[in-house]
Amino acid sequence: MNTGMVHVYQAPLTSSSTAAFDIVTAMNYPEELAIDNTGELYVASDSGAPPNVYAGPFSKTSAPKVTVGSVVSEFGIAIGS
Repeated sequence: MNTGMVHVYQAPLTSSSTAAFDIVTAMNYPEELAIDNTGELYVASDSGAPPNVYAGPFSKTSAPKVTVGSVVSEFGIAIGS
């Protein structure tokens, strides 16, 4: 079930920027986003589902590369070494 999306914009952002496309595959009330130093996108939801990891380059057909175990993110997401 897709119950949300992540809007993807082209850089540089301006006050008149509009989304280039939306990622919708496996989105479940996306709430927190993070990008690591390799460019992978981590999306956590407020629905209690574990975070999904998306590998770039991103497109409207991007699907998760992996779902991160049984980790549940209620209040944020952090990435570190």
